[in-house]
Amino acid sequence: MKTPDFSCSSAANLIRFAQLFNGLSMGRFLLGFIVAAASLQAAVAQTTVTTDPVGFLTLTVYGPASTGGTANTYLGLAFTQPVNYQATLSSASGTTLTDSSATWTATANGFNGISGAFYVELISGAGAGRMSQITGNTANTITTANDLSSFVTAGTGYKIRPNWTLATVFGSTDQAGLAGGTLITADQILVYSTSGQQYATYYYKTSGIGGTGWRSSASTSTDASNTPFLPTDGIVVVRHTAGNVSFSLAGAVKLGQTALPVVPGTNLLSNIYPSGTFTLATSGLVASGLTGGTLVTADQVLIYDNTANQYNTYYYKTSGIGGTGWRSSASTSTDASNTPIPFGASIIIQRINPGSFTWVAPQPF
Repeated sequence: MKTPDFSCSSAANLIRFAQLFNGLSMGRFLLGFIVAAASLQAAVAQTTVTTDPVGFLTLTVYGPASTGGTANTYLGLAFTQPVNYQATLSSASGTTLTDSSATWTATANGFNGISGAFYVELISGAGAGRMSQITGNTANTITTANDLSSFVTAGTGYKIRPNWTLATVFGSTDQAGLAGGTLITADQILVYSTSGQQYATYYYKTSGIGGTGWRSSASTSTDASNTPFLPTDGIVVVRHTAGNVSFSLAGAVKLGQTALPVVPGTNLLSNIYPSGTFTLATSGLVASGLTGGTLVTADQVLIYDNTANQYNTYYYKTSGIGGTGWRSSASTSTDASNTPIPFGASIIIQRINPGSFTWVAPQPF
């Protein structure tokens, strides 16, 4: 499918374009991808306003094949929210990042709740592509959930963006069109916690005690619409209702490499990029530390096939009959290196081996 060639000068225009093409399937993805040449590599400067390329994807949530069944869709948020602030850091200590030129006095702690949830990304130096949730700030310091100090020197570039939330992705009143109801009858949105190795479950509640709106399995009355998640977080939508639902996600294109922590056990991670050539071979997984071996001993990469409603399992084979390289569980000899990591989707990395590594995913376009 040919990518439309047009440009949008505002978020409102993006939404209008997205609505025009909303019915097309992400299974064969549609990307409205607008690249301004001057913003392909934004200069790291002391500024509060930056312009990244913008675009949209039409995402499809698949319905079950039969009444009473369920279907899983592994979504990835292939865009970010627009940059709120971009500059360079002066220093860092522990979880505190300092920008001596910043003047956030009017919004002290504004990056942690008052103005919504925000996260920081390092965009230069040894830690380029690493992200961390902001837990607080002063006039010129940021406190983060993770210690990034070992990757920061004077002049390290950074960006601050708002988090995606249930409301900004699916709509404050479920404009995406997922089936509402109770925790049991509604379509469910599962966000995986790598640290806790478990899912948090959300749904759109339509009636009953506790009101209506986005809720979690933990409370039928607490508004969950502003629950934040990072663009690297994988999201599973479990659909109970027959028929597919498509909706558009419009946002800014993330530039540069992305660093995604991988820990022992299950990791559900989003393909954060919306375009380009992104395959098992070009993903950077093996170079980053994914362990090879046999199907039993190697780390596994699971990519979900929405039409078949099942996983396909891949691994990096290092020896034996059938040669070496990327293989699937279906064949030890067939080269699987050109298997795409889908846009607008997330994958599971099953880390069989002990120890963590950081997947450094290169910008694929």
